[in-house]
Amino acid sequence: MTGEPIKTTTALRKTAQQALARLEAVAPLICADDDPEDLHNFRVTIRRTRSILGSFHKQLNAPANSQLRAHLKELAAKTDRLRDLDVLLDDHAALCQRLPTSLRDGCPELASRLYAERSAAHAVLVEFLVSEAFTEALAQCRQLIVQLADGVTDQALQVTADQCVPKRIRRLQRRCLKLSRSASDYELHQLRIAGKKMRYMLDFLEPVLPQKKRRRALKALKQAQDDLGRFHDLCVQQELFETLLFTAENTATLKLTLTGLVANIHARRTKRRNAARKTAVAFNGSELASLCQALESRGSAS
Repeated sequence: MTGEPIKTTTALRKTAQQALARLEAVAPLICADDDPEDLHNFRVTIRRTRSILGSFHKQLNAPANSQLRAHLKELAAKTDRLRDLDVLLDDHAALCQRLPTSLRDGCPELASRLYAERSAAHAVLVEFLVSEAFTEALAQCRQLIVQLADGVTDQALQVTADQCVPKRIRRLQRRCLKLSRSASDYELHQLRIAGKKMRYMLDFLEPVLPQKKRRRALKALKQAQDDLGRFHDLCVQQELFETLLFTAENTATLKLTLTGLVANIHARRTKRRNAARKTAVAFNGSELASLCQALESRGSAS
């Protein structure tokens, strides 16, 4: 590396500032509702930023960091209902095709209801995104970003990487070793979250990590993450369809279709669950171990 070394708190503040700029830029696109991917990008930006700020909480002013992450969490919560409906609508047609013909009669009614609820949820979100409340929330976040450096020593980012990444990898490895054949859905979900946080950390630390080892570790993480993600999507879909089945006023035809969908997703979920559990062992594979060893060696040598 040449020139001044990258500083940890400076890099974290810059990441948070860029995230707010991204949220502000994508908000009008969500309001236009031309592409559901805009909502996804909004949510990922928040999730990634909160994860990175949480991973390096010891390098930041604790009260400001805690408040900033809480504000971001509140912003994400505003999008939850619309995101849930997008999850259902994204696979609705394919899910209905999996049903026996005798159970498909309620599919048009289901689609009509989902689109109506999505339209209402989108309107609620748009009302917030164009309001002074959203503008004020972003302003509060910007003030807190300035305070992240208060009272902390801004050490080199490479030093932070050498200190933090091996600990996080070791923690992830221990979680994998404890994963039993009868691991619950909740345990698999928590492992998925831990893997996602690891990926966000490695992305943030890209400038100061050994590039080949980082890329290999990310590739292994992504494979396991994809399988766990597909399993999680089925869990979410089943829960949402069950909510529709048991809380909505449904016709007999729609009840029959919803019952069929829940049963179909449950069967696929059980099958996918076994695949996800087996793939999750990649979190404890050689790629992450190699990166861990390289950083521990570099840290002890410096």
